[in-house]
Amino acid sequence: MTALFCIGLAVVLFVLLVAVVFWEENRLLAIGVLAGLFAVGGFAALLFLRSETRRRPRFLAATLAELRKDQKELDQK
Repeated sequence: MTALFCIGLAVVLFVLLVAVVFWEENRLLAIGVLAGLFAVGGFAALLFLRSETRRRPRFLAATLAELRKDQKELDQK
C-alpha cells in the first residue's frame, strides 16, 4: 500500500513538474497530453483487469463441484 501511495505521489509531482516547465509556453497542452496519456493507460489497465478476471475460474468452483458430487452420492443412498 505504501508503494502505491509513493507511486501516486510521484505521478502527481511529475505532472506538476511538467506544468511548471511549460508554464510560459504551452502549459495547457502539456497538462492535456499528460492527462490523455494517463487516461489511455488507465483504460488499458481496466481492459487488462477485465480480461484477467474473466479468465479466472469461478469462485470456489472446485469446492462447489465436490459438494454437488457429495450431494448426488447422498441422494443415491
